[in-house]
Amino acid sequence: MSKKKGPLVIEKLSKFYLNLGGFVMGMIAVIVMVTVILRYFFSISFIWVEEFVTYAFIFSTFLGLGICIIKNEHIAVDYLFDKLTGKKKLFVSMFNNIVVMIVLSVILASSFNWIDAVGNQISDGLRVQMGHVYIIMPASMVLALICSVIRMVLDYKEYSNFKELEEE
Repeated sequence: MSKKKGPLVIEKLSKFYLNLGGFVMGMIAVIVMVTVILRYFFSISFIWVEEFVTYAFIFSTFLGLGICIIKNEHIAVDYLFDKLTGKKKLFVSMFNNIVVMIVLSVILASSFNWIDAVGNQISDGLRVQMGHVYIIMPASMVLALICSVIRMVLDYKEYSNFKELEEE
């Protein structure tokens, strides 16, 4: 039963991430097309659109971090890793996951300091406090940390059966 639960969680989380990312990218495309049509055919432009589209793109990029981690599709050179077996492969996998989690934690802690320092500024186009925009950084780091823990559990389950790995 636990083998089905892990992939089910990944599938649901992946589906949520992909739907959210698709919605944001679709929204960006529609807004840009409408803006171009309004500007060139009716000479109407809105100052906030460029800023909104930029922040929406950044939002989708930061949220994509979690899906890359959970699906194990982030940038990695795995030539040597693929040559490992057994306990060595498990150790390297756990070490990599811990390093990723440390980096995410440092970024998370730094993002709160950054938001405290500059989050009170008002954006030029959207006229909102930049802290509301910058909150994507700690939010995405928390989601990525959760995905890292899930990835670590999945890697442990996959690589901890030493006898099968040693025989391969």
